[in-house]
Amino acid sequence: MLILGKILRVIIAFVITVVAICGAYVIYLNASSPRISDNDENIVSGRYVDASTGVGGQVVSDGSDGTPVPKGALIPSAMATGKAYRALTWNIGYGANDSGFSFFMSEGKTVTGDSTRGLMSHAESEKDVKAGIKSVTKLLEKRDPDIALFQEVDKDAGRSFHYNEYEAIAGAFAENRHNADISVMDAYATNFHTGWLLYPPTSPIGKVGDSGLLTVSRYMMDGAVRRSLPVDGSFPAKFFDLDRCFTVTRIPVGSGADADDTGQGSGDTGEPKGELVVINVHLSTYDAGLKMRSEQMKVLAGAMKQEYEKGNWVIAGGDWSQCFKGSKVAFKGRMEVPKWAKGMSEGALPDGFAVVGAGNADIVATCRDTSIPWTAGIGYETITDGWIVSDNISATAENIDTEYKHTAHNPVALTFTLK
Repeated sequence: MLILGKILRVIIAFVITVVAICGAYVIYLNASSPRISDNDENIVSGRYVDASTGVGGQVVSDGSDGTPVPKGALIPSAMATGKAYRALTWNIGYGANDSGFSFFMSEGKTVTGDSTRGLMSHAESEKDVKAGIKSVTKLLEKRDPDIALFQEVDKDAGRSFHYNEYEAIAGAFAENRHNADISVMDAYATNFHTGWLLYPPTSPIGKVGDSGLLTVSRYMMDGAVRRSLPVDGSFPAKFFDLDRCFTVTRIPVGSGADADDTGQGSGDTGEPKGELVVINVHLSTYDAGLKMRSEQMKVLAGAMKQEYEKGNWVIAGGDWSQCFKGSKVAFKGRMEVPKWAKGMSEGALPDGFAVVGAGNADIVATCRDTSIPWTAGIGYETITDGWIVSDNISATAENIDTEYKHTAHNPVALTFTLK
């Protein structure tokens, strides 16, 4: 009996210790993953590269360090009506989602009924991360957009080996302005930060110090704000889903010839006609029943409507985590349609707005299923990335085929003209 009593006490002590450790860990996660406040306006910065020396610097650093704009580092202060501009949106998968990547939250099923599930949460090496981000900067150089939107950009995260992807992309965008000492602007908003996550056991996420949405522009940002979206606050989903948000960036619009889009002059446009409002978004993906995505779309629709009613031009781009019309079953493969693939209800958009369907949407998808590594002709594909614009803008779009070499999404280009 004495021996049994000792064994029982040891078991009880062990259980109490495990419960205490688990409780302390949950408290730690709660403390290290606070909800980010809405309407954060401190998200704009800028940079320049001296064309003669190749040396770069900050024009503004979160609006706090007062660094003056260097002589010659001009930035066009307004866009113009009646001129064509280029934009780009791309979910870069924090530089980890290459063709061999499978994501631990992704589940699927083959057409023969075999279940599939992803295994990974982080990149296999820092080299792979840098290769992924290099593909982003190469596309930036090739396409040379006026505005670019990126999602899943890590500033500091174990899953991407703490490589500062924000600095690499924003810095490369500044270097692309090599023909003159032109400044560029960027707006960055955090939408994922968490303490050290032990899940999944075989490939723990680790700590994500800062990951978010990045918007870069060769035109002056006359302010930007981070807007919070509804999220699943239940346990444990709150630790694995992102602190979802969207950013609203404002670019002044002048009147035709009055607007300076060369960057060579003063950029004085006189009385502005209004603003181009650029919205960067990444909605929830693993959302049973589309509940969160529906709530998030309502918030977005309200924001777009408000800006449109002010007389502004509005373009909204990003990863909508919903299948664009006609794309849910448009691409052949050997996988069933996964549970997360829900169609976007265009009826959820406010009056005056429409999805810009890509001209090549019948042959190039923008998103692949990550429950298995990518193999063309086998994996599931659909279109979840792209643009929604107000009807005072004429626009065309193109899905850019990267063969998912470095991310599970393809970028989408937009050519647009403000009416």
